[in-house]
Amino acid sequence: MVSGPRDANPVFSANNSNAAANTAVTFNRAGQYAFQVTVRDRGGLTATSRVNVNVVQVLSDIRVTNPRGFSLTSNRPLTLSTTSETFRAVGVDQFNLPMDRQPTIVWTNPIKPSGSVVSLNATGSQVRATFDRTGSFGLRAVAANRSFNAVLNVVPSLTALQISNASGDNIQTNAPLEIATSRLNALVRGIDQFGNVMSAPPSVTVTSTATPLSGRIIPQISGSNLSIAFNQLGLYNVRINAQNVTQTISVNVVSALDGLHVSTAQNRPVVASSPTTVTAVNQVLQVFARNQFGTVLAQQPEFAWQTILSPSGAEPILNASRNQVDITFSQAGAYTIRVIGGGKTFDARLLVTSTVTTIELLNPDDSAISSATPIDVATRTSRVAVRGYDQFGNAIANLPAITSVTSSAPTGGTAALSTSGSNATLTFNRAGTYTVGLRTGSVTSFATFNVAQTVTRAVFTNSANQNLGTLTTINGTGVSLGVRAVDQFGLPMPMQPDFTWTTTTVPADAQALLATTNNSSHIIFDRTGDYVITASADTLSVNITVRVAQNLSNVSVTPGGANVARGAALEFRLSAVDQFGNNVGNNSSIAWSATGGTINSAGMFTAGTTLGNYRVTARIGSASYVAAVSVVASATNANLQDPAIAALLQTLYGDGEISRAEMMQLIRSTVSNGNISSAELSDLRFLASAQTNFQMPAHVRELARSLVTNNPANLRYRGQALGNLVAGSTATHVNNLVDKWFLGTDEPTLVGSGISYRNATGSLFVGAPTIQQSRQGVLGDCYFIASMISIAAKNSSAIQNMFIDNGDDTFTVRFFGGAMGSFFQNGLISSGFVSGTGVASYVTVNRRLPTFSNGTLAYSGMGLSATASNTPLWIALAEKAYAQWNELGKSGRDGTNRYASIEGGWMSNTNSQVLGHNSTNYPLSSSSKQTLINSVNAGNAVTIGTNGSVGAGLIGGHAYVVTGYSASTDRFTLFNPWGNTHPAPLTWQQLQANCSMFVVTNPNGSVSGGAGIVRSAFSDDVMAAVGVVDSSVTFANQTGDGDAEPTLQFTGPMTEYVFCGYDATEQVNSSTQNRSDFIVIAATTDSSNLSDLQSWLALHELSLLES
Repeated sequence: MVSGPRDANPVFSANNSNAAANTAVTFNRAGQYAFQVTVRDRGGLTATSRVNVNVVQVLSDIRVTNPRGFSLTSNRPLTLSTTSETFRAVGVDQFNLPMDRQPTIVWTNPIKPSGSVVSLNATGSQVRATFDRTGSFGLRAVAANRSFNAVLNVVPSLTALQISNASGDNIQTNAPLEIATSRLNALVRGIDQFGNVMSAPPSVTVTSTATPLSGRIIPQISGSNLSIAFNQLGLYNVRINAQNVTQTISVNVVSALDGLHVSTAQNRPVVASSPTTVTAVNQVLQVFARNQFGTVLAQQPEFAWQTILSPSGAEPILNASRNQVDITFSQAGAYTIRVIGGGKTFDARLLVTSTVTTIELLNPDDSAISSATPIDVATRTSRVAVRGYDQFGNAIANLPAITSVTSSAPTGGTAALSTSGSNATLTFNRAGTYTVGLRTGSVTSFATFNVAQTVTRAVFTNSANQNLGTLTTINGTGVSLGVRAVDQFGLPMPMQPDFTWTTTTVPADAQALLATTNNSSHIIFDRTGDYVITASADTLSVNITVRVAQNLSNVSVTPGGANVARGAALEFRLSAVDQFGNNVGNNSSIAWSATGGTINSAGMFTAGTTLGNYRVTARIGSASYVAAVSVVASATNANLQDPAIAALLQTLYGDGEISRAEMMQLIRSTVSNGNISSAELSDLRFLASAQTNFQMPAHVRELARSLVTNNPANLRYRGQALGNLVAGSTATHVNNLVDKWFLGTDEPTLVGSGISYRNATGSLFVGAPTIQQSRQGVLGDCYFIASMISIAAKNSSAIQNMFIDNGDDTFTVRFFGGAMGSFFQNGLISSGFVSGTGVASYVTVNRRLPTFSNGTLAYSGMGLSATASNTPLWIALAEKAYAQWNELGKSGRDGTNRYASIEGGWMSNTNSQVLGHNSTNYPLSSSSKQTLINSVNAGNAVTIGTNGSVGAGLIGGHAYVVTGYSASTDRFTLFNPWGNTHPAPLTWQQLQANCSMFVVTNPNGSVSGGAGIVRSAFSDDVMAAVGVVDSSVTFANQTGDGDAEPTLQFTGPMTEYVFCGYDATEQVNSSTQNRSDFIVIAATTDSSNLSDLQSWLALHELSLLES
């Protein structure tokens, strides 16, 4: 291009190539163009030519814009909210550029709402369209053969508010609107740009710009409806705003009578919607006219009163004065009293109810009872009819509840009331004069009753002068009985007749000797059975059956303990006499049973083939008596080395048992003539070992074993170094150890000032051990005492079984020892022994206990007299024994004989050491309330430990016993081992917030520490290997002999676990399958497991020791 219009930019379809010989030009605007073409040959020669092109404008479209320069789109609606709008039309050429010479535009209005008139005022290319209403309009611009169609949507625009009252009249803004109500209801409508009411209600806000003092408005808007509530009289300016339109109206609230308020003379409001109850004959009502705000009008209107409803036959009298009326009723019922004043009406509904104002007491024959005339009563009861009258003198059919009050009565006398309708029955408990008031409603009437004493029957009495029934049971040989005549109340008559005593019925061949004095008799019987005794006087006669029960004394099974060789027989007899001296020997009433062999109904025991310690039991009635029997190869002293010990043992073992005193004698005899020799020490160790066949109580063997073998407790005595026995130990050394183990002379070191040992003469047990006997002292062993008393509360025998009273002011106390720990079992924290069960061991304590200078106990039992016979000593003795037992190294503590060594601890360890089996710890943070409830309700011993910092009435870092749970209050009861300062019942949330864990243990299963004669303890040298499983036990090279042992499988459910192992002191010969020392301990609740175990033992040539 050589030249062209401004901003022209033509485009050639081909250029600078041979293809450009034919090219097309595309223009971007109209105008004069000059083009030059140049041709160049291969030699570089050129030739040039020019051409002029005139591109003319052609009208191709019309463009329409508004004054703001916005371009309209054809047939696309444009929204307007005004009454007029100006538009401009521009013709554009083929390049969409404005024509240099604009065409003539013709404007038309092809579309408009029905009835609408649109004004089009055109000037050149511009037009101003003026609308007369909202709606959809069409605007067309035409030039030559081109046109543009615009669609205009004229929408309503809020320009003013129209506020009208409920009648439809517009509220003026230039003068106050006067209203005589407390609320203005108005209609708020929007006016659009054409002055028309808008169909959609405007969104308005209402505020006050001026109010009377303390005045305020409460507007409520719903669509076009506006309701304004005023709180008092006066002039209010109210501003109503919608979008950018605001209108203010003035409202003058004037006083007007709005209604009547009726009340009683006591200013109790009378509500028209519900009746007002009246209990009097007269009722005064008052009325006040009030304005719309409830304020009493200063100028009251005249009032008129009238009755518009009353009961049939009733004629109430109305005595009106100004705003009051005094109404006199003639009967009960419903009334409506109307008052009219100032054009307002109020109907007062009154319900006149019957009220008891007087009552009358009547005899059963309907004769009136006078308070001045007493009523004579010859029985235990007297019936009175109560008749009540209301305020109108009418009888009341249904009286209120009848109650009674006794204003006077004989000493100890009572008059109990029972009612049936209007009849009252008084039941007296003794003879005498009673004044009783009967009350119904608010009225009481009194009557006097003279209750005469009448003899009715005779009764027998016991020695405590208590009445007996027709049967009494005694356990002795005689009984003292009395007889007396009693009145209708069962009380003795003041004048007693003389009774004759006879024996009516006696057992066969029996006699009863009656020693009678006046109205009492002491009766001597000569045998057991039922005796019928009769006492008679005049018309009185009474019988009683005296049942003389058999009471056994001096009961024992003989022999009390014996060795029986395998397969040999020995007769056992029950030796006993009853209270009459009659022998109770072997007879059909005795049920014999035995372990380790068989026994027939005559008491003949035949030993089995398995060596061991067993029991023979004789049961008569509900009582059972036990003797110990050991199945042995033979009792021999062939293994003894020292002749003197062998000779002494031969003498002492004549009864088949070595007693505690005999064991002490044997040990002391070794140093009677000098130091203990190697042979003597060896013999003592043999006697205390598991290998001997000599029988002795378990605690005797264990005490002797501790004394003669190596034991850490032997290293010190009374605070000084001592040591284990060796050959050559002195007599002092041996006797000190005897005193330590059998007499409890090595007492724990005390802790605390002003405390010393004193001999306590109280009782080991005062009745059964109970939780209430707990009184923790100055020693910090709350965990120990809480454990002991929690077990005592659920199974007192478990505590009693710990103690053996040696009869010489010493007590042997049993604890269970073993490696302590906690581990998960079945998802729970089992705490106690790592093996699950403990090994019994023993210490001996004497009666010397820590006391203050005033003679009262200082530790457990604090404040109780050490010398009072009713002071229970069991906790204090167990506390002392626990400190001594610590020296054995079995408690998991510091191994010293000091009270200080047992301060601080946890209850699950003590539970295990007292009972021999483990407890379960439950962290409160992860346990459920139901678990604790179930544990308490199941009869378990439950203890709990608190955190260091606590509330809810608890002591920090302290142990408590959980004694109960109340479902009605959803709270737990805790017992403080101090014996006082118990917290109030606590919720589960309080326990979680203040405590760490609770401990649950089964308090059962402990047997007497002195029961039975044992061959050896299941002690430290037993259980070389232990397997713990849920339901099966596999013994794989359990003994180290290289053989795989058989498998025992239980089919029933296991509730605990199984322990198994071999005695490590015995070698198992795999060729002979000798498993005489194999041990299986299984705890289960399914009896089928027992048969599984018996079958397995029989298969492997083993026998069941005990189940």
